[in-house]
Parts: sequence; structure tokens; C-alpha cells
Amino acid sequence: MAYKKLKFWFDKELAVLLSDKIQVVYPEFSKSTFVKEVDKAVQPLELKDRVKSISDLLFIHLNQDYKLAIQVLLQTLGP
Repeated sequence: MAYKKLKFWFDKELAVLLSDKIQVVYPEFSKSTFVKEVDKAVQPLELKDRVKSISDLLFIHLNQDYKLAIQVLLQTLGP
């Protein structure tokens, strides 16, 4: 059975999943832009840089307001 390398879990699919969850609590979030930017940014990167890139893009797309970003992200967590 073939397994997906860990670094490949941090990709466009993850950006779509995150965007869908974020838009439920923060409708202003630009899913299409975020997904495109993540997809472009992570392609050449290794695991740690992919994680950092996605977190940096989340910061930018959540209006750079740390308190708001934390509130939004906490609301996306499951039980």
C-alpha cells in the first residue's frame, strides 16, 4: 500500500479544508485567493517550510489581527 509523505498533507487540499471551516465563522475570508496562494507557495517546499507558509498566509488572510485570528481558528476546531 502506498502512503502519502507527511509533507504532501500540507497542500492545496488542506487549504480548501481550512478555508471551508474558516468561512463558516468568518465569511469575509477569501477562500479562492487563499487556496491559490497556498497551492503556489507550497509546491517547491519541504514539510517545515510548507507549515510556515500556510501559517503565514493564514495570518495575512485573517486581516493580520492576531486576536481575531485565534478566535476564528478556535471556532474551526472539532469536539
